[in-house]
Amino acid sequence: MYPDEWMWDHHAMLQALIADRLAILIWQKTEDGKKGKRGPDPIVRPGYKSGKRKVKGEAVPLDQLQAKMAALQARILAKGAAREKAQHFKRKVEPSGD
Repeated sequence: MYPDEWMWDHHAMLQALIADRLAILIWQKTEDGKKGKRGPDPIVRPGYKSGKRKVKGEAVPLDQLQAKMAALQARILAKGAAREKAQHFKRKVEPSGD
């Protein structure tokens, strides 16, 4: 067992869960909670990664996004049509099981 996990049994996990939920209930009564901003951080548990993700990148204009999505959809449809055509050809070539 790992050193930071030895004391995290089911009881400790349940206590951490209760503490997290209580923190949320208290936060909901604050001004930030009423606006849904800056919620409380949960107690860190061993073996679990933080729920917060850092997103990197830049925003893309909507017209560029739509063009990329249309190109992606066209590629997907083309692959599907090619696969369907190959399966149709395969059915014609295979001998029947009669």
